[in-house]
Amino acid sequence: MILLRNIGRLFTAGERGTIEQAAVAIDGERIAWAGPSAEAPRVPYDEVDCGGRLVTPGLIDAHTHPLYAGSRCAEIGARSAGASYLEIAQAGGGIGATVRATRDASFEALGQAASDRLASWLAGGTPPSRPRPATTSTALVKSRPFEPSPDSTSRAWK
Repeated sequence: MILLRNIGRLFTAGERGTIEQAAVAIDGERIAWAGPSAEAPRVPYDEVDCGGRLVTPGLIDAHTHPLYAGSRCAEIGARSAGASYLEIAQAGGGIGATVRATRDASFEALGQAASDRLASWLAGGTPPSRPRPATTSTALVKSRPFEPSPDSTSRAWK
């Protein structure tokens, strides 16, 4: 068993809300106990010091776009250097750049990129923004890449 200790804040995502100065006991792949550190069960554990950090059950990104092409990583440097969003857009960057790249990408490339992103997000602990049973989400990503199929009038996914 493992005891996560020295948790500054534990966000339970349930009735208990946020617990200050918390601990979590883990037995295999299940949470056996969670609560204030002072009330932690007194049994032998392998301990992990969380250094007073926040612990959450999973990072939930409520606004994601797994389906896109292109990269806007260079914009981070430009923004950090003081460029405005308008300046970046006028130079060909911004949302317009990824919209153009997405429109120009093949369905196969978009499908593979989306499948890879979703697999990476799930592997990193980020569940879908509309939670589904983990077995369904994991099976979907592991079983095959998404298979986009355009209809006759648009670049829609079926």
